[in-house]
Amino acid sequence: AQRTGPTTAARPELWPAGDEFLTSITVTAATTTAGATLRYTDDGAEPTVESPAFPVALVLTSAATLRVRAFASGLAPSITRTAVFQRLILRPAEPVPADGATDFQRTFYTLSPQPRQLPDFAALPAVATARVAKITLDGRPRDADFAARFTGWFQAPADGLYTFYTTSDDGSRLWIGDRLVVDNEGAHAAQTRRGRIALQAGWHPFVVAYWQGGGEYALGVEVEGPTMSRRALGR
Repeated sequence: AQRTGPTTAARPELWPAGDEFLTSITVTAATTTAGATLRYTDDGAEPTVESPAFPVALVLTSAATLRVRAFASGLAPSITRTAVFQRLILRPAEPVPADGATDFQRTFYTLSPQPRQLPDFAALPAVATARVAKITLDGRPRDADFAARFTGWFQAPADGLYTFYTTSDDGSRLWIGDRLVVDNEGAHAAQTRRGRIALQAGWHPFVVAYWQGGGEYALGVEVEGPTMSRRALGR
């Protein structure tokens, strides 16, 4: 029987397949179609046979939407591979308040039965407030139907990208300044969510908000950065 080969060039792969970066990022590409030429655009347009050939390594220094396509003699052009690269701007550090930034403020609240989301903390009376060195639920008013809010300062030891993690049961959110970095909202069992932000070396205010409905409860917050391994937020 007569064998038939592919009629379309293989779709290219990109490494990385989209990412965030501070100053520059290097992207490579390949296809399994022998002899194919990869052509690309960096503005989101569809690559054509007239588009520039993809180099051995493409260095991006600004935000780009890369689209790469393989062209080979006797074959139809491949499906386009698209990847988005976003350049991040360092969030400026802020002066530490006069009362220092060593500990965090923790405030507990009680909620109506069977809450389904983070409450409006401004509309709730505080049950207990304390200065703490770690983000834990120790001292909680009860095991169900309560919320907690932690405020404090994080010191970034160097300019760079920082990844924050929250592990919670039920929902939690983490802000750095006014930016929501980790969204782990919802009624769920313990799960971890993460988010990244570019920070200038120095101090940055944060807020961690948490709520618990019924059943099991958990809250943990971690951070890692360019000069620090993943660790719990706090001391």
